[in-house]
Amino acid sequence: MAIPREGDPIWMLDIFYFVPCELMYHHHRRLKGPFFSNEIQREEFGPEFMTFTLYWFASLFVVAEGWRGLNLTDPRIDNLINQHWDSLKLFRNAVFHYQRKDQKHVQFFDADKFNWGEALHAALRAFLEEHVTKTG
Repeated sequence: MAIPREGDPIWMLDIFYFVPCELMYHHHRRLKGPFFSNEIQREEFGPEFMTFTLYWFASLFVVAEGWRGLNLTDPRIDNLINQHWDSLKLFRNAVFHYQRKDQKHVQFFDADKFNWGEALHAALRAFLEEHVTKTG
């Protein structure tokens, strides 16, 4: 694992926030196929798939929050973040704060939100990889 460069907040965003998000995403993707393949697999892989999915989306919000906090800008990333900022923030809060109802969680369990999350994740990854390459 790379060590963040002192004084480079984008490296901090990458190392401390995006790298864990990337790990959650990797496991979410690894389990997505088996989870959706059939009822037996869903039961077997369900808890693990749900855990990684919850934490991936929650950590994606933290990366987006860092993006905004650093006043970074990229038209594609900005547009993606803006599409679901409020609902993703509620989702992150629901993951880390007990909720009596599941409405904040289930709002993200549809194909459009999964596709949106994957697009945002890929755009952030590309931006951060380019930054690391430039500052090497």
